[in-house]
Amino acid sequence: MEDIAVKLQEVADRSLRNEGRIKKLESEHQALTELAISVKELATDQVNMKDDIAEIKTDVKAMTVKPAKRWDGLVDKLLAALVGAFVAWLLMGGAV
Repeated sequence: MEDIAVKLQEVADRSLRNEGRIKKLESEHQALTELAISVKELATDQVNMKDDIAEIKTDVKAMTVKPAKRWDGLVDKLLAALVGAFVAWLLMGGAV
């Protein structure tokens, strides 16, 4: 009978240790689940940032093209004025 009581106590002790290990595993599993959710949220944020950066790049390109177009228009007008002045000078008799 004493042998059965010892075995029963060993089983009870093992059961308590196993319960502690299971609780620890549950806690670690919960931490891993939370980490996986955080990584998923980061990935979503990264996709959104990628879209925003693409939009910003498009806006910056559009903004850099405008001054170039204005400069080209100014140069065209200046050349037209110079050519017009030269033609007027020629029509007036050149070097009088």
